[in-house]
Amino acid sequence: MGKSNEKKQRDINAPSGKGISKTVFGVGVLFALLAGVFIGNLLTVGMLNRPRQTEGVAPEIQREIARWQKETQDKPRNVEAWNNLAFLYHDTHQHELAIRAYEESLKLAPGVPDILVDLGVMYRAVGQPQKAVSCFDQALQKNPAHQIGLLNKGVVLRYDLKDNQGAKAAWQALLRINPKAAMSDGTLVVDLVRQM
Repeated sequence: MGKSNEKKQRDINAPSGKGISKTVFGVGVLFALLAGVFIGNLLTVGMLNRPRQTEGVAPEIQREIARWQKETQDKPRNVEAWNNLAFLYHDTHQHELAIRAYEESLKLAPGVPDILVDLGVMYRAVGQPQKAVSCFDQALQKNPAHQIGLLNKGVVLRYDLKDNQGAKAAWQALLRINPKAAMSDGTLVVDLVRQM
């Protein structure tokens, strides 16, 4: 039995016509690589053409997004179309796309406080708190009494940048405008300032 196994082993590795030649092996490897590249390209193209992050997005919202995408393509200088598209991306948590749409809107209508604040919120969502604060500051230069801008600036300064003094200053400015200002969960801003 041992001799028969030795013979099989030698036969497999032997350069005789019974083994795989280097040419056949090379052609097989080349074919496998080309097939891999082809399949990889198909998958990549499919991923790029697939709608992004739309799982769980209601079909009517997807249709609205498609409508405003088409509108921005057909009329790229339509600020309202860019804003509507940005709001839909914002609401469906497509943060990077929302940022691009808000930026296009601001190119056409620079300095709109509400758009700057929404853009700041999206920058926070993608982990860029400094850019978020910059957007809030720009909005507050245009409208120092922008309550949502002051609220969000305080949130980013306190929780993301660990700047309690900056957060306190933003929230105190907010409380001078609206003493009953509250976070989205109902927590009063005055209580947050007291805790600080």
